[in-house]
Amino acid sequence: MNIENAIFIFNKNKERYTLSLQKLILEAKQTPFSILKHRSNDISSSIEIPNLPIEISAVDSNFNGIHFHTKPLFEQPIFGSPEYKTYSKYSYALDRSREQQYWKIAEHEHRFNSIAKFDAFDDLIVSISESVKLKRRGHLFNVSGWLKYFNELLEIFYPDFKLCSVKKRSVKRYLKSVNVEYDLYFEYDEAELKQYLRRGSLTLPRVCFGIYRKSFDISVVIGDMKDPVVLNASMPLDAFYANETINEVAPGVFDVNNQMIAEYLPDEKVRLYNSQEFSLSLIKHLYFYMDKNRFFVSNYLHFWEDMLNEM
Repeated sequence: MNIENAIFIFNKNKERYTLSLQKLILEAKQTPFSILKHRSNDISSSIEIPNLPIEISAVDSNFNGIHFHTKPLFEQPIFGSPEYKTYSKYSYALDRSREQQYWKIAEHEHRFNSIAKFDAFDDLIVSISESVKLKRRGHLFNVSGWLKYFNELLEIFYPDFKLCSVKKRSVKRYLKSVNVEYDLYFEYDEAELKQYLRRGSLTLPRVCFGIYRKSFDISVVIGDMKDPVVLNASMPLDAFYANETINEVAPGVFDVNNQMIAEYLPDEKVRLYNSQEFSLSLIKHLYFYMDKNRFFVSNYLHFWEDMLNEM
Protein backbone atom coordinates (compact mmCIF):
# COMPACT_ATOMS: atom_id res chain seq x y z
CA MET A 1 0.00 0.00 0.00
CA ASN A 2 1.32 3.46 -0.88
CA ILE A 3 1.25 6.52 1.34
CA GLU A 4 -1.58 8.25 -0.56
CA ASN A 5 -3.92 5.28 -0.13
CA ALA A 6 -3.03 5.00 3.54
CA ILE A 7 -3.94 8.67 4.12
CA PHE A 8 -7.23 8.28 2.24
CA ILE A 9 -8.28 5.19 4.20
CA PHE A 10 -7.23 6.77 7.50
CA ASN A 11 -9.25 9.96 6.92
CA LYS A 12 -12.35 8.04 5.90
CA ASN A 13 -12.26 5.87 9.00
CA LYS A 14 -11.31 8.83 11.19
CA GLU A 15 -14.72 10.37 10.46
CA ARG A 16 -16.45 7.15 11.53
CA TYR A 17 -14.40 7.06 14.70
CA THR A 18 -15.23 10.68 15.57
CA LEU A 19 -18.96 10.14 15.06
CA SER A 20 -19.01 6.94 17.12
CA LEU A 21 -17.00 8.61 19.90
CA GLN A 22 -19.46 11.51 20.01
CA LYS A 23 -22.28 9.00 20.42
CA LEU A 24 -20.45 7.17 23.19
CA ILE A 25 -19.81 10.38 25.13
CA LEU A 26 -23.46 11.35 24.90
CA GLU A 27 -24.45 7.90 26.17
CA ALA A 28 -21.88 8.19 28.94
CA LYS A 29 -23.57 11.32 30.26
CA GLN A 30 -26.60 9.21 31.19
CA THR A 31 -24.67 6.31 32.77
CA PRO A 32 -22.04 5.71 35.47
CA PHE A 33 -19.51 6.24 32.69
CA SER A 34 -19.35 10.04 32.90
CA ILE A 35 -15.87 11.09 31.81
CA LEU A 36 -15.51 14.86 32.02
CA LYS A 37 -14.75 15.02 35.71
CA HIS A 38 -14.40 18.78 35.95
CA ARG A 39 -17.48 19.79 33.98
CA SER A 40 -19.66 16.79 33.23
CA ASN A 41 -22.72 18.96 32.57
CA ASP A 42 -21.03 20.62 29.59
CA ILE A 43 -21.53 17.52 27.43
CA SER A 44 -24.14 18.27 24.80
CA SER A 45 -25.22 17.07 21.39
CA SER A 46 -23.03 19.73 19.82
CA ILE A 47 -19.79 18.56 21.43
CA GLU A 48 -16.88 18.60 19.04
CA ILE A 49 -14.22 15.94 19.21
CA PRO A 50 -10.75 17.32 18.42
CA ASN A 51 -9.45 16.38 14.98
CA LEU A 52 -6.96 13.55 14.89
CA PRO A 53 -3.84 15.02 13.27
CA ILE A 54 -1.94 12.26 11.51
CA GLU A 55 1.65 11.65 10.64
CA ILE A 56 2.24 9.03 7.97
CA SER A 57 5.60 7.31 7.99
CA ALA A 58 7.04 4.16 6.48
CA VAL A 59 8.10 1.91 9.33
CA ASP A 60 10.24 -0.11 6.94
CA SER A 61 10.21 -1.16 3.31
CA ASN A 62 7.51 -3.76 3.88
CA PHE A 63 5.02 -1.95 6.09
CA ASN A 64 3.52 1.53 5.89
CA GLY A 65 2.73 2.54 9.44
CA ILE A 66 0.07 5.12 10.28
CA HIS A 67 0.88 7.02 13.44
CA PHE A 68 -0.98 9.90 15.02
CA HIS A 69 -1.25 11.82 18.25
CA THR A 70 -4.13 13.94 19.43
CA LYS A 71 -5.06 16.32 22.18
CA PRO A 72 -7.36 14.80 24.83
CA LEU A 73 -10.69 16.34 25.79
CA PHE A 74 -9.26 17.55 29.07
CA GLU A 75 -5.63 18.10 29.99
CA GLN A 76 -4.77 17.36 33.59
CA PRO A 77 -3.29 20.29 35.55
CA ILE A 78 0.42 20.24 36.36
CA PHE A 79 1.15 17.88 39.26
CA GLY A 80 1.65 19.74 42.55
CA SER A 81 -0.02 22.95 41.39
CA PRO A 82 -3.00 24.43 43.30
CA GLU A 83 -5.18 23.58 40.29
CA TYR A 84 -4.02 19.98 40.44
CA LYS A 85 -4.93 19.65 44.12
CA THR A 86 -8.44 20.95 43.46
CA TYR A 87 -8.80 18.74 40.40
CA SER A 88 -7.52 15.67 42.24
CA LYS A 89 -9.88 16.05 45.20
CA TYR A 90 -12.90 16.74 43.03
CA SER A 91 -12.20 14.00 40.48
CA TYR A 92 -11.64 11.46 43.26
CA ALA A 93 -14.94 12.37 44.93
CA LEU A 94 -16.81 12.23 41.62
CA ASP A 95 -15.18 8.95 40.62
CA ARG A 96 -16.18 7.38 43.94
CA SER A 97 -19.74 8.56 43.41
CA ARG A 98 -19.82 7.09 39.89
CA GLU A 99 -18.36 3.83 41.19
CA GLN A 100 -21.08 3.55 43.81
CA GLN A 101 -23.67 3.86 41.04
CA TYR A 102 -21.83 1.24 39.01
CA TRP A 103 -21.93 -1.37 41.76
CA LYS A 104 -25.67 -0.94 42.21
CA ILE A 105 -26.08 -2.83 38.93
CA ALA A 106 -26.50 -6.48 39.91
CA GLU A 107 -24.83 -7.81 36.76
CA HIS A 108 -21.60 -5.99 37.58
CA GLU A 109 -21.54 -7.30 41.15
CA HIS A 110 -22.30 -10.86 40.03
CA ARG A 111 -19.59 -10.94 37.37
CA PHE A 112 -17.06 -9.37 39.74
CA ASN A 113 -17.77 -11.95 42.46
CA SER A 114 -17.22 -14.78 39.99
CA ILE A 115 -13.53 -13.93 39.50
CA ALA A 116 -12.31 -11.69 42.33
CA LYS A 117 -11.51 -14.45 44.78
CA PHE A 118 -8.25 -13.28 46.29
CA ASP A 119 -6.94 -10.91 48.93
CA ALA A 120 -5.14 -7.78 47.75
CA PHE A 121 -2.51 -8.15 50.49
CA ASP A 122 -0.38 -10.86 52.03
CA ASP A 123 -1.09 -11.91 55.60
CA LEU A 124 2.28 -12.50 57.27
CA ILE A 125 3.62 -13.52 60.66
CA VAL A 126 7.17 -12.22 61.16
CA SER A 127 9.60 -11.17 63.86
CA ILE A 128 9.32 -7.71 65.42
CA SER A 129 12.50 -6.51 63.71
CA GLU A 130 11.31 -7.78 60.32
CA SER A 131 7.91 -6.15 60.82
CA VAL A 132 9.58 -2.74 61.20
CA LYS A 133 11.32 -3.15 57.85
CA LEU A 134 8.19 -4.36 56.09
CA LYS A 135 6.01 -1.57 57.48
CA ARG A 136 8.56 0.99 56.32
CA ARG A 137 8.58 -0.51 52.82
CA GLY A 138 4.85 -0.08 52.37
CA HIS A 139 2.11 -2.46 51.43
CA LEU A 140 2.61 -6.20 51.16
CA PHE A 141 0.70 -6.95 48.01
CA ASN A 142 -0.42 -10.44 47.03
CA VAL A 143 1.70 -10.53 43.88
CA SER A 144 0.43 -13.79 42.39
CA GLY A 145 -3.17 -12.80 43.08
CA TRP A 146 -2.86 -9.43 41.31
CA LEU A 147 -1.06 -10.96 38.32
CA LYS A 148 -3.80 -13.55 37.81
CA TYR A 149 -6.58 -10.99 38.35
CA PHE A 150 -5.17 -8.53 35.80
CA ASN A 151 -5.00 -11.29 33.18
CA GLU A 152 -8.57 -12.36 33.94
CA LEU A 153 -9.88 -8.81 33.55
CA LEU A 154 -8.24 -8.45 30.13
CA GLU A 155 -9.83 -11.72 29.03
CA ILE A 156 -13.26 -10.68 30.33
CA PHE A 157 -13.34 -7.19 28.82
CA TYR A 158 -11.64 -8.08 25.52
CA PRO A 159 -12.95 -11.59 24.77
CA ASP A 160 -12.12 -11.40 21.04
CA PHE A 161 -8.41 -11.21 21.88
CA LYS A 162 -6.75 -14.51 22.72
CA LEU A 163 -3.54 -15.04 24.68
CA CYS A 164 -0.72 -16.23 22.43
CA SER A 165 2.91 -17.17 23.01
CA VAL A 166 5.84 -14.85 22.28
CA LYS A 167 9.60 -15.24 22.60
CA LYS A 168 9.88 -13.33 25.88
CA ARG A 169 8.14 -15.44 28.51
CA SER A 170 7.14 -12.55 30.75
CA VAL A 171 5.30 -10.74 27.92
CA LYS A 172 1.57 -11.42 27.72
CA ARG A 173 0.29 -10.81 24.19
CA TYR A 174 -3.39 -10.95 23.22
CA LEU A 175 -4.16 -11.32 19.53
CA LYS A 176 -7.22 -10.85 17.32
CA SER A 177 -7.20 -11.87 13.66
CA VAL A 178 -8.67 -9.09 11.50
CA ASN A 179 -8.17 -10.63 8.05
CA VAL A 180 -5.75 -12.87 6.14
CA GLU A 181 -3.02 -10.22 6.28
CA TYR A 182 -3.39 -8.32 9.57
CA ASP A 183 -3.87 -9.01 13.27
CA LEU A 184 -4.49 -6.55 16.09
CA TYR A 185 -2.75 -7.18 19.36
CA PHE A 186 -2.06 -5.70 22.77
CA GLU A 187 0.61 -6.78 25.20
CA TYR A 188 2.30 -5.99 28.48
CA ASP A 189 5.29 -7.26 30.41
CA GLU A 190 4.18 -9.16 33.49
CA ALA A 191 7.64 -8.67 35.00
CA GLU A 192 6.92 -4.91 35.13
CA LEU A 193 3.73 -5.42 37.13
CA LYS A 194 5.48 -7.92 39.40
CA GLN A 195 8.28 -5.43 40.08
CA TYR A 196 5.83 -2.65 41.01
CA LEU A 197 3.93 -4.90 43.40
CA ARG A 198 7.04 -6.21 45.13
CA ARG A 199 8.13 -2.62 45.74
CA GLY A 200 4.81 -1.86 47.39
CA SER A 201 3.46 0.17 44.47
CA LEU A 202 0.01 -0.54 43.04
CA THR A 203 0.88 0.65 39.54
CA LEU A 204 -0.36 -1.05 36.39
CA PRO A 205 2.12 -1.93 33.63
CA ARG A 206 2.08 -0.19 30.27
CA VAL A 207 -0.20 -2.03 27.85
CA CYS A 208 0.92 -1.49 24.26
CA PHE A 209 -1.38 -1.79 21.26
CA GLY A 210 -0.21 -2.69 17.78
CA ILE A 211 -0.61 -4.33 14.38
CA TYR A 212 0.92 -7.58 13.23
CA ARG A 213 1.42 -8.16 9.50
CA LYS A 214 1.42 -11.89 8.90
CA SER A 215 3.06 -12.17 5.49
CA PHE A 216 6.16 -10.27 6.66
CA ASP A 217 6.11 -11.39 10.31
CA ILE A 218 6.29 -7.75 11.43
CA SER A 219 4.81 -6.23 14.61
CA VAL A 220 4.30 -2.46 14.77
CA VAL A 221 3.41 -0.76 18.07
CA ILE A 222 0.82 2.00 17.56
CA GLY A 223 0.88 3.28 21.14
CA ASP A 224 -0.75 2.69 24.51
CA MET A 225 -4.01 0.75 24.60
CA LYS A 226 -6.09 3.82 25.39
CA ASP A 227 -8.53 5.91 23.46
CA PRO A 228 -6.38 8.85 22.26
CA VAL A 229 -9.10 11.39 23.05
CA VAL A 230 -10.57 10.11 26.33
CA LEU A 231 -7.30 8.62 27.73
CA ASN A 232 -8.57 7.60 31.19
CA ALA A 233 -12.33 7.33 31.67
CA SER A 234 -11.74 6.75 35.39
CA MET A 235 -9.08 7.36 38.01
CA PRO A 236 -6.14 4.94 37.47
CA LEU A 237 -5.50 2.42 40.21
CA ASP A 238 -2.30 4.05 41.50
CA ALA A 239 -4.03 7.45 41.81
CA PHE A 240 -6.99 5.85 43.58
CA TYR A 241 -4.61 4.05 45.94
CA ALA A 242 -2.78 7.31 46.69
CA ASN A 243 -6.03 9.08 47.53
CA GLU A 244 -6.88 6.25 49.92
CA THR A 245 -3.54 6.33 51.75
CA ILE A 246 -2.07 9.85 51.51
CA ASN A 247 -3.45 12.93 53.22
CA GLU A 248 -2.03 16.47 53.02
CA VAL A 249 -2.12 17.67 56.63
CA ALA A 250 -0.48 21.03 55.81
CA PRO A 251 0.75 22.71 52.63
CA GLY A 252 3.47 20.41 51.31
CA VAL A 253 3.24 18.12 54.35
CA PHE A 254 1.78 14.66 53.75
CA ASP A 255 0.71 11.92 56.12
CA VAL A 256 0.97 8.41 54.66
CA ASN A 257 -1.26 5.78 56.23
CA ASN A 258 -0.96 2.47 54.41
CA GLN A 259 -3.65 1.04 56.71
CA MET A 260 -1.46 -1.94 57.59
CA ILE A 261 -2.50 -3.60 60.84
CA ALA A 262 0.16 -4.96 63.22
CA GLU A 263 -1.10 -7.57 65.66
CA TYR A 264 1.49 -8.51 68.28
CA LEU A 265 1.62 -12.20 69.12
CA PRO A 266 3.50 -14.33 71.69
CA ASP A 267 7.17 -15.21 71.15
CA GLU A 268 7.96 -11.73 69.81
CA LYS A 269 6.04 -12.33 66.61
CA VAL A 270 3.88 -9.85 64.71
CA ARG A 271 1.04 -10.50 62.28
CA LEU A 272 0.90 -7.93 59.45
CA TYR A 273 -2.29 -7.66 57.44
CA ASN A 274 -4.88 -5.26 56.02
CA SER A 275 -8.61 -5.07 56.45
CA GLN A 276 -10.87 -6.97 54.06
CA GLU A 277 -12.73 -3.72 53.40
CA PHE A 278 -9.62 -1.92 52.13
CA SER A 279 -8.55 -4.96 50.12
CA LEU A 280 -11.94 -5.22 48.45
CA SER A 281 -12.08 -1.52 47.60
CA LEU A 282 -8.84 -1.76 45.59
CA ILE A 283 -9.84 -4.95 43.79
CA LYS A 284 -13.25 -3.54 42.88
CA HIS A 285 -11.80 -0.24 41.67
CA LEU A 286 -9.52 -1.97 39.17
CA TYR A 287 -12.53 -3.85 37.79
CA PHE A 288 -14.50 -0.60 37.56
CA TYR A 289 -11.57 1.26 35.99
CA MET A 290 -10.97 -1.35 33.30
CA ASP A 291 -14.65 -1.65 32.45
CA LYS A 292 -15.01 2.10 32.06
CA ASN A 293 -11.97 2.30 29.82
CA ARG A 294 -13.18 -0.69 27.78
CA PHE A 295 -16.28 1.37 27.01
CA PHE A 296 -14.12 3.71 24.91
CA VAL A 297 -11.11 1.55 24.01
CA SER A 298 -13.34 -0.94 22.19
CA ASN A 299 -14.52 1.84 19.91
CA TYR A 300 -10.92 2.80 19.19
CA LEU A 301 -10.02 -0.83 18.40
CA HIS A 302 -12.96 -1.07 16.00
CA PHE A 303 -11.64 2.01 14.23
CA TRP A 304 -8.34 0.27 13.54
CA GLU A 305 -10.06 -2.96 12.59
CA ASP A 306 -12.22 -1.18 10.01
CA MET A 307 -9.18 0.52 8.58
CA LEU A 308 -7.16 -2.69 8.31
CA ASN A 309 -10.03 -4.34 6.48
CA GLU A 310 -9.67 -1.74 3.75
CA MET A 311 -5.89 -1.94 3.42
